[in-house]
Amino acid sequence: MPLKNSVNRLLAKLIDRPSVTASTLLLLWSLSIVLFYNVPFWQKSLGFLNPTSILQWLAVVAFGTALVAAQILVFIGLCGPRTIKPVLTIMTLMAASTHYFSLQMGTYFNADMVTNLLETDFHESRQLFTWRLLSHLILWGLIPVVIIWRYRLQRESHLWQGRGATALLSLAVLIIALLVSFQSFSPLMRNHKELRYLITPGNVIAALPKALTGQAEKLTVTRAPIAPDAQKKSVGKGSKPLLLVVVVGETQRAANWQLNGYHRATTPNLADRDDLISFADVSSCGTSTAVSLPCMFSRQTHDDYQARRARSEQTLLDIVATAGIGVEWVDNQSGCKGVCSEVETDRIAKQRFPELCADGECFDQVLVEDLKDELAEPSHQGNQLLVLHMMGSHGPAYYRRYPVEYSLFTPDCRDDELSHCSQQKIINAYDNTIAYTDFVLDQILDLLSQHDRHDSALIYLSDHGESLGEMGLYLHGLPYFIAPDLQTKVPMFWWLSPSFAANLGIDRECLKVVAQHPTSHDALIHSVLHLLNIETTLYNPELDPAANCKSRAALLPGKAA
Repeated sequence: MPLKNSVNRLLAKLIDRPSVTASTLLLLWSLSIVLFYNVPFWQKSLGFLNPTSILQWLAVVAFGTALVAAQILVFIGLCGPRTIKPVLTIMTLMAASTHYFSLQMGTYFNADMVTNLLETDFHESRQLFTWRLLSHLILWGLIPVVIIWRYRLQRESHLWQGRGATALLSLAVLIIALLVSFQSFSPLMRNHKELRYLITPGNVIAALPKALTGQAEKLTVTRAPIAPDAQKKSVGKGSKPLLLVVVVGETQRAANWQLNGYHRATTPNLADRDDLISFADVSSCGTSTAVSLPCMFSRQTHDDYQARRARSEQTLLDIVATAGIGVEWVDNQSGCKGVCSEVETDRIAKQRFPELCADGECFDQVLVEDLKDELAEPSHQGNQLLVLHMMGSHGPAYYRRYPVEYSLFTPDCRDDELSHCSQQKIINAYDNTIAYTDFVLDQILDLLSQHDRHDSALIYLSDHGESLGEMGLYLHGLPYFIAPDLQTKVPMFWWLSPSFAANLGIDRECLKVVAQHPTSHDALIHSVLHLLNIETTLYNPELDPAANCKSRAALLPGKAA
């Protein structure tokens, strides 16, 4: 009987829901978030501080206390008896998600990263949603949410007084804790600004307004003209119209390109060509497509790039169209990030090439097939700019970017969850994406070489690089100032047909020498204006690699420059 009573009392305690005030629940939640969901932040911070004395550890504890107090101050106004549980539910699920990506892939959540998430389409997000992520969300999201809803909230006779007292007490604790931790954490946070992007859920809360504003502006802002004076320059009699193809690569890093000295034969077809001009040191404008794509097609440089300004101004494509040149954007990706909003756009339809498309995505060979149709189009008579946006090496499911028969480097990682594969398997899969890109680009160059209605040229450049486990980092999107070269150094090459080079008066041998010097995405807009023979005051020859590579014929009196 005593045993039965004990069991009954134990069961009653388990079934009985604990009772707390809203302020106490918020305190318990804040403590849990700071201690358990901010492990990546504490790992990085302690690595930099390396505390050894009691005073140093006291500063660490004080800073953690400051984070708890700050969170209480932020949420106390939203946490009434009816709202606290929904608010904490949303914040817990958000913290669980950021905790996973920061812990597993070294992700930093700033406005650019949140923008990437908002612009991720269904197929991309599906590849990120793995069983490992699901189990993490259950353990760190769903179960804590159940615990939150299990608590019964005590009624407070003086609700606003209670919350007001909690806010005042939290403010006092925050001030004292910051004073205690100031000597250690002030220089740390000043010298390592990236650490703020690891403090969850504050990182996402701070980034969301800017990211959402950017999405809204894309729909509402009217782009202002930036080169109304743009016009085609005349060329010599008998010259064919110009066709420039710009191929935008995706997530390809220069370090793994054979053309850039990589020890593997990842670009054998391109390496066999003697008519390419490969640039040895090219820096991207950003570490994500959402930043790099608008930046490289804007008049801004990496150093002065502002996303809001880029959204309010016309792009390179608009300048070319203003000059009376045909422009088309062909997309095998998740869109042009607003760059092509005012020009003709062809989003590759999966139904057109069923043999090259599966699971809602297409291999990049569809761009070759589409180009065949574009080149045969009788309406494309004059000068033309054609932009091809590749799927390239978009991760984490690298193996989905190439047909099985292009698995040149094995064993390759054939799993959406990178943690299931060794680093070498991941690198093998990534290198296979580059080898397949090499095959596609070689086919495109063959088509252009055989095309006789235009003088043709091609620029290939990738939007950003990728981390494949080096230093514990995966994928891309790190804040630029801490991103490794693997995420910021990208491949770029030019191909100019002999007739195109002669038409524009460009010395290709000179250009090969110039290509050994550092350049960046900043060069694209000015290079395209030059190669399409467009005159405008916006053109800056200092950023154009070909500006000083005039052929002897072009320098003769009476010849077109």
